[in-house]
Amino acid sequence: AGQTVATNDLILAARAAGQDTETNNSFTVYAVWEEIDTRTLADITYMQDINSDIVENTAVGASKALIDNRGTQKSYTVKKLADNNIWMMNNLSISNVLMTDQDTNLAPNATFDLTTGIAQSGSSGWCETNSDACDNIKAVYAREDANGYLYNWYTATASNGTRSTAADVTINYDICPKGWHLPVGGNNNTTNQFALLDMAINPGDSFAGTNRSKNTSGVNLDTQTASFNNMTNIFPLAGFIYLGSLDYVGTGGYYWSSTAQSNNRAYNLSLHSSNLRVDPRNSYLKYSGHSVRCVTD
Repeated sequence: AGQTVATNDLILAARAAGQDTETNNSFTVYAVWEEIDTRTLADITYMQDINSDIVENTAVGASKALIDNRGTQKSYTVKKLADNNIWMMNNLSISNVLMTDQDTNLAPNATFDLTTGIAQSGSSGWCETNSDACDNIKAVYAREDANGYLYNWYTATASNGTRSTAADVTINYDICPKGWHLPVGGNNNTTNQFALLDMAINPGDSFAGTNRSKNTSGVNLDTQTASFNNMTNIFPLAGFIYLGSLDYVGTGGYYWSSTAQSNNRAYNLSLHSSNLRVDPRNSYLKYSGHSVRCVTD
């Protein structure tokens, strides 16, 4: 059923549609109903089935194992966390696959080929100079354990993030499954998704605008044991490719964001056991190998 109304906004809308309002400014507006998806996380099987309605309908704390329908169809546990987003609870482990916009967070009609052309594939000998030759190549360390694969930033962003990507530019496309994306990084805690998650699960952490609690060295640190444990329960200390070889497994965890810090660095989440560091605004060299963790759109 329609409802007769008479407002200036609707008059303008009617005129834009070519209707005559000179003699009578009352007309009928009809509602267009859109079907709402009432499913929750419990109702889907594949990571690519996710949508914003399912995220909203799912209760905080709910979790499920979902299948990534690409490649070997690996299963990942996902969970709705206190920031009201659904996060992967395992590190991404995918390679040797041709990704498309139908299954991956890519631009329309784009593809990203991880079946060929991977310049670095081992745990040592990675390119380690600040140059196009190191920053703009596909690099994957595939390890078949709970720590997951490691990727350079170029690969994590499906070749959309390069050495020329300027400071504070966020890349919208990456190797996450369709419906998911690399977390947004940056120096602002109101948009940095690692920082927002930290604040949600650790309400005592000192965040205000672009400020974060710091130690005397000026590095962003959180020395609260509880906060460190809460974050490492989600993001394990999976190590990274550092100075050309695998290091810090069991003592450090490094997770790419989608945001560049400079032409040769990108923001990451950095965790380290030696000083209970939880730094969601850290950055590191784009050619290094980091874990990838995806969050829902």
